Amino acid sequence: MPVSSSEEGLGAVSVYPCCTFQGSVVSLDSLSGNTLWKTRMIKDSPRETAEGKFGPSGAAIWSATTIDAFLNQLYVTTGDAYSTPADIATDAVIAMNLISGEILWRYQGTADDIWTVACMTPNAFPECGPDQDFGSPAILVSKQHNSFLVSGQKSGIVRAHQRESGEVLWQTALVENTDEFGGKIVWGGAADSENSYWGMGTNEIVAVRLDDGEVIWSRTIPPANGMESHPGLEGPVTISHDVLFSGSWDGMLRALSIADGKTLWAFNTARDFETVNGISANGGSMGAVGQVVEDGMLLVTSGYIGVRNGATGNVLLVFTTE
Repeated sequence: MPVSSSEEGLGAVSVYPCCTFQGSVVSLDSLSGNTLWKTRMIKDSPRETAEGKFGPSGAAIWSATTIDAFLNQLYVTTGDAYSTPADIATDAVIAMNLISGEILWRYQGTADDIWTVACMTPNAFPECGPDQDFGSPAILVSKQHNSFLVSGQKSGIVRAHQRESGEVLWQTALVENTDEFGGKIVWGGAADSENSYWGMGTNEIVAVRLDDGEVIWSRTIPPANGMESHPGLEGPVTISHDVLFSGSWDGMLRALSIADGKTLWAFNTARDFETVNGISANGGSMGAVGQVVEDGMLLVTSGYIGVRNGATGNVLLVFTTE
């Protein structure tokens, strides 16, 4: 179970003693709920660095863990630091022993990335970084009898990592400027046997070849008419056979060809629906939650405000994929 925090928001409150939270992973016995182990991502405990200031902090884990049963490892990706000093475990891909919780290796994508909501206010502190968390879980892929990890960072960089050491096998920038404020790759990609696929905050869907990180295709999809104030395609994408599903901030659910990104069909979820349980419902933006394909059905939730004032909603939609 990964552990995150709301302290990144509380850091904007001037009287709040920022910050002491440190991301962790907790292993629970599935029968009793007893804690088997708990591992903090940051080794050093928080200490007072100035009056009302504490650190190191951050490294929240706000994505799912990835399990590697063959190596008895799990992998997590972490967020930024909330205060100085910025630990090496922030903005990182981290491997852990699945049985003991021991940290095996860390790979840091962006160093010294100290960020709270205060960085978006007139009270921004000089150390404010680019907010380049890893919000996407690492993807365990296999290619020609070789398994490795693929990670996507808010900077817009996709990397392949060797599982035993975290060594970067290749990396590809999907945007021209990877140093600016994050938000390019946020919630999650998907992969098949040939490529990984990423929805972007820049209104693009990009296919990246697993062999070498080469961009195979990139498709720009602007917001639907009337929803121009809700741009972005960074919600998790889902693959089923040769179709890629993407839910976006404009409320459109799109089915794309994995061959070239061409739209096969699209459905506007940002409207009212008659529900099977008789409760009034409407769809809206789609962000943090991806689509689920199971037994010939596509399950989609619509309505997400997030941190970008998305269109709210409260509906679960079920489509046939046949």
